Amino acid sequence: MSSGESFTKEPYHLQSVTEIILESISDGVFTVDPDWKITSFNRAAEKITGIDREEAIGRHCWDVFRSNMCERECALKKTMKEGKPFVNSDTHIVSSEGEKIPVTVSTSVLKDSNGNSLGGVEIFRDHTLVDELRKALSSRFQMGEMLSRNPVMQQLFDIIPLIAESDSSVLIEGESGTGKELVAKAIHDKSPRNKSPFVAINCGALPDSLLESELFGYKAGAFTNASKDKAGYFASAQGGTIFLDEIGETSAAFQVRLLRVLEEKAFQPLGTTEKVESNVRVITATNRNLLQMVAEKDFRRDLFYRINVVQVFLPPLRERMEDIPLLVKHFISRMNTIQGKMVEGIEPDALETLMKYPFYGNIRELQNLIEHAFVLCSSGFIALKHFPAILSHDSSFISTSLSPSPSSPLSTSSSSPSSSSPLPSSPLSPLSPLSSSSPSPPLSSPPQHQQSSFKDSPPLEPTVSSGFGSFSLSNNDNVQAAQREIIFNALINNNYNRKAAAKELGIHKSTLFRKIKKLGIILPKGVDGRSS
Repeated sequence: MSSGESFTKEPYHLQSVTEIILESISDGVFTVDPDWKITSFNRAAEKITGIDREEAIGRHCWDVFRSNMCERECALKKTMKEGKPFVNSDTHIVSSEGEKIPVTVSTSVLKDSNGNSLGGVEIFRDHTLVDELRKALSSRFQMGEMLSRNPVMQQLFDIIPLIAESDSSVLIEGESGTGKELVAKAIHDKSPRNKSPFVAINCGALPDSLLESELFGYKAGAFTNASKDKAGYFASAQGGTIFLDEIGETSAAFQVRLLRVLEEKAFQPLGTTEKVESNVRVITATNRNLLQMVAEKDFRRDLFYRINVVQVFLPPLRERMEDIPLLVKHFISRMNTIQGKMVEGIEPDALETLMKYPFYGNIRELQNLIEHAFVLCSSGFIALKHFPAILSHDSSFISTSLSPSPSSPLSTSSSSPSSSSPLPSSPLSPLSPLSSSSPSPPLSSPPQHQQSSFKDSPPLEPTVSSGFGSFSLSNNDNVQAAQREIIFNALINNNYNRKAAAKELGIHKSTLFRKIKKLGIILPKGVDGRSS
């Protein structure tokens, strides 16, 4: 199409100034009539979608602008129904070649000079380069599917490639919901075995007899209803990695069987005397204190040392509170994509409340809270009212959050159960077992033993480990320190443009300026944070 052709296929001398401008900009623009049929389609819209103007005009917008919004929550439809514009909603479209293209969408009602509605207008901007830049900037905070700014987690990200190079057994310790399987998967993906299967099994979910048959397989006739041979998980994982979660829940008899498999590098399916060579890497995980279980003779010492060649400790979320904004943003983006919604971010008071919550269920609990919020919030910003009542009405957790007692999951044991030591400052530790052998408590209330210990003893302040040593933070200091770092990084990323930084953070620019003043963030000379 030549530059002299009209936006609406009229001769150049009849074009309005508006049409000339629309043909010159890099944002895609199209308009629809009240029946949702496209009436105009600019040059940039052709380029982004890969669809010619002649093909687009006269068709329904959802046939051309194929967006995940169209399936659930159409921004243009809401605008025309409510008369309110939408600005910079993130979504994606599908090009004529089937390629997903990330875009931001803004919509408005189209009116004539008398104020009568003629339909709607949608403006969309290709964010492919922006997304690539974001991914490049955030890659230093990511390993596989894990996200973290926390120093201990950053150390873990650094050593995962080193662990992956070896074939040694790995034991991952951490509370439920901290992402132990994600660590195992990251190790597998970085290893030479990454072209072969990664097989995960929860040992605590199966009874002993069924666990053995599932892991090692069986021959026909091995037991009642075994009508044909079945390959087990070890056979399925040949050449790859097998991940045995909740290894501390297994029986003594099973532990003997597993130990023999690890020592002989071969397994024996049920119902046969023949052994099958096992070429798999074994990674195990637990939320219990295996060393204490060894001392109490609930776990075999020889198996413990066999699976514990490399030991990785995952800190609970309450010890990496600076990750909450990053994780919230990630979960919101993912839920927007899955559900086709237009949630822009989270209100500051709602985020601050999350930063004070103890998260006994860790990252899994945070993800569930965001999913809960998405049920009640389809656009705009997530507020406190969108979370379960415990977050907005039950304030008892605030006084206990980040205040461990010797019997809480925040403390660890050395080889002697009676002695205590601080949590490891490194994710790779030869002896860094957890002290809590009980599963994480439900969302509704903290465990009873913790409630009484908080009342009976003065609260301890959490310790943050870094390359410069350890320092103590109160609840409020912890929140403010994390906010200060996040806001300052957003300002730097956006050349101190307050509006752009606020958009990245998902808050209003006036809220950002108040936070800058409140947190005492010092801007470079000549930049006051107001002018931009």
